[in-house]
Amino acid sequence: MKISKVLRAGTIAVVVTGALVLVGCQSTSNAQAQMAFPPAPVSVIEVQPQDVPIYGEYAAQTFARDMVEVRGRVDGYVEKRLFQVGSDIHAGQTLYELDRRPYAAEVDKAKGDLAQSEANLEFAKKQVALIQAEANLAQAKANLVKAQQDVERLEPLVSQEAAAKQDLDNALAALNANKANVAALEANVEQTRLQTRTSIDTAAAQVESNKALLRTAELNLEYATITAPISGRIGDSVIEVGGLVSKTAAQPLTTIVPLDPIWV
Repeated sequence: MKISKVLRAGTIAVVVTGALVLVGCQSTSNAQAQMAFPPAPVSVIEVQPQDVPIYGEYAAQTFARDMVEVRGRVDGYVEKRLFQVGSDIHAGQTLYELDRRPYAAEVDKAKGDLAQSEANLEFAKKQVALIQAEANLAQAKANLVKAQQDVERLEPLVSQEAAAKQDLDNALAALNANKANVAALEANVEQTRLQTRTSIDTAAAQVESNKALLRTAELNLEYATITAPISGRIGDSVIEVGGLVSKTAAQPLTTIVPLDPIWV
C-alpha cells in the first residue's frame, strides 16, 4: 500500500512537471512568433485567356539557291579592286578595273581603219576610173567621126582625080584605126564599170568589217571594267591589285550569292 501511494505521488509529480514544461514551451513559441517579420506582400495577376505564338528553335543553315561566278572577259592587270570581301553589292557595281590602255589603243586603231575604209568607199562611188574610161571612149568616137568624114570627103575627090589616092588610103587607115580604138575603149568601159561595181562592193564590205572590229574593240574596252552581274553578298577575291586576269582562267575572280530568295 505504501508503495502504491509512492508511485501515484511520483506519477502526479511527473505529470505536473510535464505540464509546466509544455506551458513554458508554448510561451516561448508565442514570444518568438510575436518577434518574427510580418508576411511579405504578394502580387496577384488576373489570368485572361488569349492566343500565344508557339515556336521552336532548331539548328539550321541558310544558303542561296544560286551562286554566280565573276570572271574576266579580257586579259589584263588589275589596277583597282573596288569592294570589301563579304559586303553586299548591287548589280552593275564596279568590282575590278583592269589596265584600259591596250584596249583604248585598239579602239583608236579600229576607228582609223573604219575612217579609211569609208573614204575608200566614197572614192569608189565616185567612179573616177569609169568616168575617165567613158571620156576616152567619147574622144575616140569623135576621132572616128572625123576619120569617117575625111574618107567621105576624099572619096569623090580621088574619083575625080582631084586628090591623091594616098590621101584616101591614109584616111581609110585612120578610119580603121579609130574603129578599132573605139571598140577597144568600149570594152574597157565595160570592164571598168564591172571593176568599179566590184570596188564599191568591196569597199562597202570593208566598211562593215571595220565597224564590227570597232564594236569588238569597244566591247573589250568595256570588259576592262568588271562589274557585278547580280546583287548579293560577294565572297573572297582570288586576285589583288597588280595581278593578271586571264579570260581562260579555270578559277573565278570571286563569287556572288543572292540574298533573295534564300533557303534554310
